Amino acid sequence: MNGMGGMIDALGTMLSMLGIELAPWMGPAFIALVALAFSPLLLQNFQTSRARTLLKESRVLDGAAREHAEQRVLDIVSSRPNGLIAVVEEAHRMHRNALARRALVQLRELTGPTAQVARLARLTDPAPLPGSPAQLGLMVEKLRSAGLHDKADRRLKRGLNKWPDDAWLQDLAADPSAADRRRIATTANQTEPATTTAPAQNGVDGPTPA
Repeated sequence: MNGMGGMIDALGTMLSMLGIELAPWMGPAFIALVALAFSPLLLQNFQTSRARTLLKESRVLDGAAREHAEQRVLDIVSSRPNGLIAVVEEAHRMHRNALARRALVQLRELTGPTAQVARLARLTDPAPLPGSPAQLGLMVEKLRSAGLHDKADRRLKRGLNKWPDDAWLQDLAADPSAADRRRIATTANQTEPATTTAPAQNGVDGPTPA
C-alpha cells in the first residue's frame, strides 16, 4: 500500500507541475488501469519465475518425482515462447539436456523454425545427428575404431530414437561386428566390378608339350 500511495503522490506532483489537477479518486483509478494493462506481462513474468524456481528445486529429486516436476515446469510455460526459452536456457545451464530439448520441441511447435529456435538448437546440441541412418552408422563405427565408445554409444542411442527401424543401427547396438560385416558386404556389392575367368583352351594344365 505504501508503494501504491507513493506512486499516486508522484503522479499527482508531476501533473500539478503541468497545471493539471486530479480529483482524489483519479489517482487510484489511473494506477488500477496501468496495473490492468500490464497484468498479462506481470503474470508471464511470475509464471516464468515460478518455472525457474521449480526447475532448481527439482535438482534434488530422482526418478518419477523428477520427471513429474519437469512436466510441471513445461506445463507452466507451455503456451509462452519467452517462458520456454527461459526453461531451455536454464535446463542447459544445469546440464539437463533432455529437458532442454523437450522444451525446445515445444517452442518450435509454437513458433516455427525461427532464428531463436536455431540458436537454442545449437546451444543444446552442438553435435547434431547426421542426415541419414547410414551416415550415422559410419560415424558410430569411426568413433568406435578410435576408441571413443561412450561417445559412439550416445550417438547410437539418439539415432535409434530417431530411426528405430534401421537395420544397420540395430546391428550396431546388438552386435558391432555384425554391423561391420553388413557394411562391408553392402559396399562390396555396390563397388566391385564383375569379373569372369576365361576357360582354358589347351587343357587344364596348359598347352600339351610336343
